[in-house]
Parts: sequence; structure tokens; C-alpha cells
Amino acid sequence: MSWPRKILPRSLRSRLILSFGILIFLSLFLAGSATFFLLRDQQQTAARERVGLLTDEVTLRAFVLE
Repeated sequence: MSWPRKILPRSLRSRLILSFGILIFLSLFLAGSATFFLLRDQQQTAARERVGLLTDEVTLRAFVLE
């Protein structure tokens, strides 16, 4: 008997529950990964815009101080 047969449950019901659980986990993992990467790009863009707005204020203050 091969090793995968020893690991998998024997009943059809148990195998269906196990495969459904794996499918749910995989779906949630992929959705979470996609959300993470999309939000990361959005957060980086927002941070660059904030730094750009601060740069204008600092430049203006430095010009006034000169």
C-alpha cells in the first residue's frame, strides 16, 4: 500500500470534507494574497503623495527663510 493511501481517510464523507476544507483554505489564501498586494501598491502610492505634499511646504518655508 502506498503512503498517500495511509494518510487519506477511508470514508468518502471524510475525503469530501477534507477536500472541501483544503479548497476553502486555498481560496481564502489566494484572495488574501491578492488583497495584500493590491493594498500594498495603494499604500505606497498614498505615501509618495504625502511626501510630495510635504516637500512643497518645506521648500516654501526654506525659500521664505532665505
